Amino acid sequence: METPDRSLRNLERWSLVGGPVLTLLTAGALELISRAGASVDASAGILTLAAAASAFAGGLRPGRVSAAVACLYLALTFSLPGRPFRYDSDGLQNFLVRSCVTFAMVSLVGSLFRRSGGHVAARLFESERRFEAFMDNSPAVAWIRDDHGRFVYINLPFELTFGVQRKELLGRAEAGPWTPETARALAENDREVLKNGKPRQLYETLSGPDGLRQQWWILQFLV
Repeated sequence: METPDRSLRNLERWSLVGGPVLTLLTAGALELISRAGASVDASAGILTLAAAASAFAGGLRPGRVSAAVACLYLALTFSLPGRPFRYDSDGLQNFLVRSCVTFAMVSLVGSLFRRSGGHVAARLFESERRFEAFMDNSPAVAWIRDDHGRFVYINLPFELTFGVQRKELLGRAEAGPWTPETARALAENDREVLKNGKPRQLYETLSGPDGLRQQWWILQFLV
């Protein structure tokens, strides 16, 4: 099963390379269509929109790569027949105007993407900060595992109760700082959660570093 983090990374990679690749494929398709009599103006507009869409999906960098692909296609399209990159006055003017429009569109859309992305990132950071403040000041011991059993979150009461630091467990699929019996019980509950896709609530007796055993309310769910 693909984890959410991996899915996000794959989506981010595709947003960076997908736009230029699709723009290149669009240019190739338009070249084939143009040989059947399609107008150059329509092709230029479609490529400008493709480059702008690339900037919208991935930001300024992939947008500029897409714009470069579009401008290379335009450079060839407006060339004199049989003389690539040689132009008459009208062809040169058309090439320069459409290239400038393409890069202007990409710069505008890319800048809006960066601003909106920064705003979203700031809101996500604020939400995460509030979540951590709430969980760290909660009396409950709390932790989160992914579908591979790795710790992805541990709150402050967990650290204080069991005398461990987050860096010792985060990203690891260890049993946890409790007795083997409790570890087996929690592991079985994890399997039930993964199997049914529904959270489970239970009370477990967990021992701290001082040997004292306490009852804890535990909510286990899939992330």
